[in-house]
Amino acid sequence: MVGLIHDGRSPEVRARLLHGIADAWCAVTGDAKSDGAIFLHEVPRANVLEDGEILPEAADDPVAAHA
Repeated sequence: MVGLIHDGRSPEVRARLLHGIADAWCAVTGDAKSDGAIFLHEVPRANVLEDGEILPEAADDPVAAHA
């Protein structure tokens, strides 16, 4: 399974995302976490449009430091 996220997420947030996706998948399928693989692909923020705006670089976005 592959998850797409914009770059600039902390290691802790990426870990929560990975475990959250795995937990949801396991709850739906009954599979064990060890039965699959999950990858996060980080997309450069300049390539992301959210709410009609291209995202600023993580270093220029005070919200990104907490995301």
